[in-house]
Amino acid sequence: MKLEKNKGKMLIKSFMWGVAGIFGCAVFFLGIAPVKAGESASSTPETSATSTISDAVPLTAVSSTPAVVYPSFGMHVRYGDLFIFEGAVTPTPHESVFDTQGNKHSIITTSSVLTALIDADTLSDAFSITKLDYYDSYKSFYLDCLTIETTTSTRACGNWNYAVDGVYPSVGMDSYALKGGEQVYVYFGNPWRITASTSTFPVNTTTALSTWRYNYNSTSTEWTADGRDTIDISVPNPASTGFWDTTVTTTTLMSATEGTVDYTFSATGTYYAKITSADFSKWSNPITLNVIDALVVAATSTATSTPSGSHDSGGVSGGGGGVQQISSVILEEKIKTILDFFTSRQSADGKVVDAGTTDWVIMSFAAHNSYASDIAHTSSSLLQFIQNDTSLNNEANVCAAYARRVLALRAGGILADDASVAPRVVFLTAHCGAEGDKNLPEINDDIFVALALHAAGVEGSDAVMRGLNDAILRAQDTTTGAFIAWGSPAPDMTGAAINALEALGGGEADNLAIMRAKQYLHVTQLSDGGWNAWGTSADYITTAWVMMGINAVGEGQSQWSTVSGKTPWHVMTEKLNAKGYYESPWDSEGIDWFGTKHAVPALLGKSWPIVLASKPQPAVQINQSASSGGGGSNVNVGSGSADSRITPSVIASSTLEVPVLVSASSTISTEATSTPPVLSNSPQSGTINFVQEVRPLSVTSVPATLPRRKNGNESATQVNTSGVANQLNQSNQPDNALSPPKEKGQQTDPLLPLKKNVAQGSAAGSAAVFAGTSILLILRLLLAAL
Repeated sequence: MKLEKNKGKMLIKSFMWGVAGIFGCAVFFLGIAPVKAGESASSTPETSATSTISDAVPLTAVSSTPAVVYPSFGMHVRYGDLFIFEGAVTPTPHESVFDTQGNKHSIITTSSVLTALIDADTLSDAFSITKLDYYDSYKSFYLDCLTIETTTSTRACGNWNYAVDGVYPSVGMDSYALKGGEQVYVYFGNPWRITASTSTFPVNTTTALSTWRYNYNSTSTEWTADGRDTIDISVPNPASTGFWDTTVTTTTLMSATEGTVDYTFSATGTYYAKITSADFSKWSNPITLNVIDALVVAATSTATSTPSGSHDSGGVSGGGGGVQQISSVILEEKIKTILDFFTSRQSADGKVVDAGTTDWVIMSFAAHNSYASDIAHTSSSLLQFIQNDTSLNNEANVCAAYARRVLALRAGGILADDASVAPRVVFLTAHCGAEGDKNLPEINDDIFVALALHAAGVEGSDAVMRGLNDAILRAQDTTTGAFIAWGSPAPDMTGAAINALEALGGGEADNLAIMRAKQYLHVTQLSDGGWNAWGTSADYITTAWVMMGINAVGEGQSQWSTVSGKTPWHVMTEKLNAKGYYESPWDSEGIDWFGTKHAVPALLGKSWPIVLASKPQPAVQINQSASSGGGGSNVNVGSGSADSRITPSVIASSTLEVPVLVSASSTISTEATSTPPVLSNSPQSGTINFVQEVRPLSVTSVPATLPRRKNGNESATQVNTSGVANQLNQSNQPDNALSPPKEKGQQTDPLLPLKKNVAQGSAAGSAAVFAGTSILLILRLLLAAL
């Protein structure tokens, strides 16, 4: 009986070990089979590098062709004034390419400009393909973005083009086959453009139109006259049904061999001119031409001088081809009325209304070449108030507040290395740049921080300045040309953006953005000559900010007249009341402070920043009490105020308290915008004493005309208004097929698909091991029971 029981146990054990063996084999094959399947599906390992984006989706070309040596070709990738890649590239044949979303698509041409760019990306750290889209309807790729890696990362999107051996192909990058020996140029910008001798002119006036070709292969001469181009002249289509028929062609012209043609417009209205061609091989963005009525020009007195201004602010009535301008006499009269009103509202401590308004009032007096130290109520001047003011750290938007204060101090003649300026500049650089300004994402702050740093002498080539420049450009709607603020097109912010880009830049992307912004402003200009994002009659601050942009690019009344002969200068002079302010139903006193405090610089043809040289001061004893806090660098000593030049060593030990931003959200200050803001939570703030060395700043006064950046990186903006569909060519390929994205610093891994299958197999094997272990445990319990 005992023997039979032991025999039964032995049989159960044998059965148990047999089951274990079966499950062991199953575990082995379940773990290996998916890997083998993955190897079979992916064929040979990829020979090109795998690019990845932040979500680790592979973005690369996949090759399944045996290695073959192909003749190399020259590849040149250009962005702005820089060739970011130049060298010989040996093409690697590819049968498919991943888009940015990680989807693999077959391509017709195995060795194309697109795959060559992918190979160049693999060879170089100077750029990365970061957005490559695929359109099923066209069976074609569209290269949207490259990230340029210089001293900072710049993402350039929406306007990449290419040429091969001096020819502009009419097929997309993924369709143009390379055979070896070609010179390939991939560049950011439009291949052609059109210009006019003037954009606003009376009817029956002859205007010269010029056609140009972009010199993609030379940085010495950016544009060359391009003759024999077809020019399309059109007008707005009143019965438009979509983006495809917004205009109606009225006539076509052809430029002469030297690239120019004269044309006389015989009817008033808004016209558009662009380069075009029957086969779509040539194109340009349109420019706007405003043809106005011929006006009877009134004569003006020659006994008065033109007020100081940087541009055409209306000093001579009737200039600019028949536009009736506001005379210098009227301008000076209105400006004096506004400045007298400011003085009448100055309180005993020197301020006008509040700290923010006082800052802008100081800039108004500076535009009229008046020092804030000379504008005093009893013993306290405008300048003394802002030098003693400690309220900025309590403002919700500290970045905007500090930027405004730096602009005011420089307008008051305070040097950039003064103890009241330099620490704030350090703070703006550290906390309010495009990269560090996480809690202030709107364009308003980028514009005024950039202008403040520019006023303090920070170079345009500085990494923070380039980041701010690019952030401003990214805020432009490349379809309309408007700059977007709080989700809506904003004429005021568009004017301020033009001002900032002109002050900081001058590169190709900046110039294109300014051109498109001006077109938007021409289209949205109201019949009374001004602008208003929300109404049909001019809003004063919106109009004033637009005028700052107009002034910055050197234009004035003659270029900005409506068909009825009204300009922004008409609005800002005719609507000013006799007391020196604009009226508003929303203020308890009926005063539109926003419009009034910005009117003077706009009327005088000035633009931000407005910088006065340090005001010369008489020699004084250091302990002598002074009643006026004059211009220049001032520091309070004891109970009096003594003039003392602040040296860099003094700055290094200054203890100006500035806030430490620790929050990710902030209220947008209405002091730096006229567009209604969307309020969010205020940032937490603390204080920190600056007892550290300050970054080098200009020790001398910044001149009124500050140096312009020559070779800064431009923006990542899209400048082609024809839409994605128009960028895809007639052979179902995109005109500008660009490349796939990879993050800088990530290692390439051609075995990524295989590793994914191994991981999947391992997961399946783990599940089988768990099941087998569970059954073995049950059998062991049964055996124990026996």
